[in-house]
Amino acid sequence: MFIGDYIAHFCKGTIPYIMSGSQEPFNIPAIWSLYYIYFFAVIGHSISQIARKYELQITLRCMSRVKWWKYQNLMLWMETAGFLLVTCLSFVLYGIWTGTKLGMFHKNVLLECGGIDLAEYQAGNFLMITIVIPLFVMTAAAYIQYIVSIKGNALIGILISVVILVSSVFHKNPLLIFNALMLIRQDGIMKNGMNPFMEIGICMAIIMVMSLTMKKMIEKKDFM
Repeated sequence: MFIGDYIAHFCKGTIPYIMSGSQEPFNIPAIWSLYYIYFFAVIGHSISQIARKYELQITLRCMSRVKWWKYQNLMLWMETAGFLLVTCLSFVLYGIWTGTKLGMFHKNVLLECGGIDLAEYQAGNFLMITIVIPLFVMTAAAYIQYIVSIKGNALIGILISVVILVSSVFHKNPLLIFNALMLIRQDGIMKNGMNPFMEIGICMAIIMVMSLTMKKMIEKKDFM
Protein backbone atom coordinates (compact mmCIF):
# COMPACT_ATOMS: atom_id res chain seq x y z
CA MET A 1 0.00 0.00 0.00
CA PHE A 2 1.09 3.53 -0.81
CA ILE A 3 -0.24 6.81 0.53
CA GLY A 4 -1.45 7.49 -3.00
CA ASP A 5 -3.74 4.47 -2.70
CA TYR A 6 -5.53 6.16 0.21
CA ILE A 7 -5.88 9.34 -1.83
CA ALA A 8 -7.15 7.47 -4.89
CA HIS A 9 -9.74 5.62 -2.81
CA PHE A 10 -10.88 8.90 -1.25
CA CYS A 11 -11.18 10.56 -4.67
CA LYS A 12 -12.80 7.53 -6.33
CA GLY A 13 -16.32 8.96 -6.39
CA THR A 14 -19.23 7.09 -7.92
CA ILE A 15 -20.72 6.58 -11.35
CA PRO A 16 -23.50 9.07 -12.26
CA TYR A 17 -26.87 8.09 -10.83
CA ILE A 18 -28.60 8.49 -14.20
CA MET A 19 -26.13 5.96 -15.68
CA SER A 20 -26.41 3.42 -12.87
CA GLY A 21 -30.00 2.37 -13.56
CA SER A 22 -33.21 3.36 -11.80
CA GLN A 23 -32.96 0.42 -9.41
CA GLU A 24 -29.71 1.72 -7.91
CA PRO A 25 -30.09 3.99 -4.86
CA PHE A 26 -28.94 7.60 -5.12
CA ASN A 27 -25.75 7.33 -3.11
CA ILE A 28 -23.33 10.17 -2.34
CA PRO A 29 -19.95 9.05 -0.90
CA ALA A 30 -20.27 10.12 2.74
CA ILE A 31 -16.72 11.14 3.67
CA TRP A 32 -16.09 12.68 0.24
CA SER A 33 -19.22 14.82 0.39
CA LEU A 34 -18.70 15.87 4.03
CA TYR A 35 -15.15 16.91 3.16
CA TYR A 36 -16.38 19.35 0.51
CA ILE A 37 -19.31 20.55 2.61
CA TYR A 38 -16.79 21.41 5.32
CA PHE A 39 -14.81 23.31 2.67
CA PHE A 40 -17.96 25.28 1.80
CA ALA A 41 -18.38 26.08 5.50
CA VAL A 42 -14.77 27.31 5.73
CA ILE A 43 -15.24 29.56 2.69
CA GLY A 44 -18.56 30.80 4.04
CA HIS A 45 -16.95 31.72 7.35
CA SER A 46 -14.13 33.59 5.59
CA ILE A 47 -16.61 35.50 3.44
CA SER A 48 -18.73 36.44 6.44
CA GLN A 49 -15.62 37.76 8.20
CA ILE A 50 -14.38 39.95 5.35
CA ALA A 51 -17.87 41.15 4.44
CA ARG A 52 -18.49 42.88 7.78
CA LYS A 53 -19.10 46.57 7.23
CA TYR A 54 -16.80 47.60 10.07
CA GLU A 55 -13.88 45.63 8.63
CA LEU A 56 -14.58 46.95 5.13
CA GLN A 57 -14.49 50.52 6.36
CA ILE A 58 -11.11 50.01 8.02
CA THR A 59 -9.72 48.25 4.96
CA LEU A 60 -10.92 50.89 2.49
CA ARG A 61 -9.30 53.62 4.55
CA CYS A 62 -5.96 51.87 4.00
CA MET A 63 -6.29 50.75 0.36
CA SER A 64 -8.15 51.38 -2.86
CA ARG A 65 -11.10 49.38 -4.17
CA VAL A 66 -8.78 47.73 -6.72
CA LYS A 67 -6.46 46.57 -3.95
CA TRP A 68 -9.47 45.32 -1.98
CA TRP A 69 -10.61 43.35 -5.05
CA LYS A 70 -7.13 41.84 -5.44
CA TYR A 71 -7.16 40.93 -1.77
CA GLN A 72 -10.48 39.11 -2.18
CA ASN A 73 -9.07 37.10 -5.09
CA LEU A 74 -5.95 36.23 -3.13
CA MET A 75 -8.04 35.21 -0.13
CA LEU A 76 -10.07 32.70 -2.16
CA TRP A 77 -6.98 31.14 -3.73
CA MET A 78 -5.13 30.98 -0.42
CA GLU A 79 -8.08 29.46 1.43
CA THR A 80 -8.37 26.71 -1.19
CA ALA A 81 -4.62 26.06 -1.38
CA GLY A 82 -4.38 25.96 2.42
CA PHE A 83 -7.30 23.53 2.65
CA LEU A 84 -5.67 21.19 0.11
CA LEU A 85 -2.28 21.48 1.81
CA VAL A 86 -3.74 20.43 5.16
CA THR A 87 -5.51 17.55 3.40
CA CYS A 88 -2.27 16.32 1.83
CA LEU A 89 -0.40 16.59 5.13
CA SER A 90 -3.19 14.65 6.84
CA PHE A 91 -2.86 11.80 4.34
CA VAL A 92 0.92 11.77 4.77
CA LEU A 93 0.70 11.72 8.57
CA TYR A 94 -1.96 9.03 8.53
CA GLY A 95 0.15 6.98 6.12
CA ILE A 96 3.23 7.29 8.34
CA TRP A 97 1.18 6.35 11.43
CA THR A 98 -0.20 3.24 9.72
CA GLY A 99 3.19 2.24 8.29
CA THR A 100 2.20 2.89 4.67
CA LYS A 101 4.92 3.39 2.10
CA LEU A 102 5.52 6.85 0.64
CA GLY A 103 4.53 6.57 -3.01
CA MET A 104 1.95 7.51 -5.63
CA PHE A 105 -0.26 4.46 -6.07
CA HIS A 106 -0.24 0.71 -6.60
CA LYS A 107 -2.18 -0.18 -9.74
CA ASN A 108 -2.93 -3.77 -8.74
CA VAL A 109 -4.17 -2.80 -5.28
CA LEU A 110 -6.52 -0.16 -6.66
CA LEU A 111 -7.86 -2.49 -9.33
CA GLU A 112 -8.43 -5.46 -7.02
CA CYS A 113 -9.63 -3.60 -3.92
CA GLY A 114 -11.15 -0.42 -5.30
CA GLY A 115 -12.19 -1.31 -8.82
CA ILE A 116 -10.17 1.59 -10.25
CA ASP A 117 -8.14 0.82 -13.35
CA LEU A 118 -5.20 3.23 -13.50
CA ALA A 119 -3.19 1.13 -15.96
CA GLU A 120 -2.84 4.12 -18.32
CA TYR A 121 -1.95 6.60 -15.57
CA GLN A 122 1.51 7.75 -14.54
CA ALA A 123 2.58 9.85 -11.56
CA GLY A 124 2.04 13.10 -13.49
CA ASN A 125 -1.52 12.13 -14.44
CA PHE A 126 -2.25 11.17 -10.85
CA LEU A 127 -0.97 14.48 -9.47
CA MET A 128 -2.99 16.35 -12.09
CA ILE A 129 -6.22 14.67 -10.98
CA THR A 130 -5.64 14.71 -7.22
CA ILE A 131 -3.88 18.07 -6.73
CA VAL A 132 -4.07 20.40 -9.74
CA ILE A 133 -7.69 19.83 -10.78
CA PRO A 134 -9.04 20.05 -7.19
CA LEU A 135 -7.24 23.39 -6.77
CA PHE A 136 -9.00 24.86 -9.81
CA VAL A 137 -12.39 23.20 -9.20
CA MET A 138 -12.55 24.16 -5.53
CA THR A 139 -11.38 27.71 -6.24
CA ALA A 140 -14.04 28.08 -8.95
CA ALA A 141 -16.66 26.82 -6.49
CA ALA A 142 -15.35 29.29 -3.88
CA TYR A 143 -15.77 32.16 -6.35
CA ILE A 144 -19.35 31.14 -7.11
CA GLN A 145 -20.06 30.87 -3.40
CA TYR A 146 -18.49 34.29 -2.79
CA ILE A 147 -20.71 36.05 -5.35
CA VAL A 148 -23.88 34.31 -4.13
CA SER A 149 -22.98 35.04 -0.50
CA ILE A 150 -22.37 38.74 -1.12
CA LYS A 151 -25.59 39.05 -3.13
CA GLY A 152 -27.56 37.08 -0.54
CA ASN A 153 -25.88 35.70 2.58
CA ALA A 154 -23.32 33.10 3.59
CA LEU A 155 -25.94 30.37 4.20
CA ILE A 156 -27.39 30.74 0.69
CA GLY A 157 -23.87 30.56 -0.72
CA ILE A 158 -23.21 27.28 1.10
CA LEU A 159 -26.55 25.84 -0.07
CA ILE A 160 -25.81 26.71 -3.70
CA SER A 161 -22.43 25.00 -3.44
CA VAL A 162 -24.07 21.89 -1.97
CA VAL A 163 -26.62 21.88 -4.82
CA ILE A 164 -23.79 21.95 -7.38
CA LEU A 165 -22.06 19.12 -5.51
CA VAL A 166 -25.18 16.92 -5.38
CA SER A 167 -26.04 17.69 -9.01
CA SER A 168 -22.54 16.61 -10.02
CA VAL A 169 -23.08 13.24 -8.33
CA PHE A 170 -26.43 12.86 -10.09
CA HIS A 171 -25.36 13.78 -13.63
CA LYS A 172 -22.11 13.75 -15.64
CA ASN A 173 -21.73 17.15 -17.26
CA PRO A 174 -18.58 19.28 -17.71
CA LEU A 175 -20.39 22.34 -16.33
CA LEU A 176 -21.09 20.48 -13.09
CA ILE A 177 -17.49 20.98 -12.04
CA PHE A 178 -17.43 18.52 -9.13
CA ASN A 179 -17.52 15.71 -11.70
CA ALA A 180 -13.84 16.42 -12.21
CA LEU A 181 -13.07 15.54 -8.59
CA MET A 182 -14.22 11.93 -9.02
CA LEU A 183 -11.42 9.67 -10.19
CA ILE A 184 -13.80 7.09 -11.60
CA ARG A 185 -15.25 9.66 -14.03
CA GLN A 186 -11.95 10.67 -15.58
CA ASP A 187 -11.07 10.16 -19.22
CA GLY A 188 -9.27 6.82 -19.54
CA ILE A 189 -11.30 5.21 -16.76
CA MET A 190 -14.86 5.95 -17.87
CA LYS A 191 -15.94 5.97 -21.51
CA ASN A 192 -16.31 9.59 -22.64
CA GLY A 193 -15.02 10.64 -19.25
CA MET A 194 -13.96 14.09 -18.09
CA ASN A 195 -11.04 15.65 -19.93
CA PRO A 196 -8.78 17.25 -17.29
CA PHE A 197 -7.62 20.10 -19.51
CA MET A 198 -11.16 20.95 -20.55
CA GLU A 199 -12.24 20.97 -16.89
CA ILE A 200 -9.38 23.29 -15.95
CA GLY A 201 -10.39 25.56 -18.84
CA ILE A 202 -14.02 25.64 -17.64
CA CYS A 203 -12.92 26.41 -14.09
CA MET A 204 -10.62 29.20 -15.28
CA ALA A 205 -13.50 30.70 -17.28
CA ILE A 206 -15.75 30.57 -14.19
CA ILE A 207 -13.03 32.15 -12.06
CA MET A 208 -12.49 34.99 -14.55
CA VAL A 209 -16.21 35.74 -14.89
CA MET A 210 -16.79 35.62 -11.14
CA SER A 211 -13.70 37.74 -10.47
CA LEU A 212 -14.84 40.45 -12.90
CA THR A 213 -18.32 40.30 -11.37
CA MET A 214 -16.73 40.74 -7.96
CA LYS A 215 -14.81 43.77 -9.22
CA LYS A 216 -18.00 45.40 -10.52
CA MET A 217 -19.76 44.71 -7.22
CA ILE A 218 -16.92 46.33 -5.25
CA GLU A 219 -16.91 49.37 -7.57
CA LYS A 220 -20.66 49.91 -7.08
CA LYS A 221 -20.86 49.07 -3.38
CA ASP A 222 -21.40 51.87 -0.90
CA PHE A 223 -19.09 51.11 2.05
CA MET A 224 -20.01 54.15 4.11
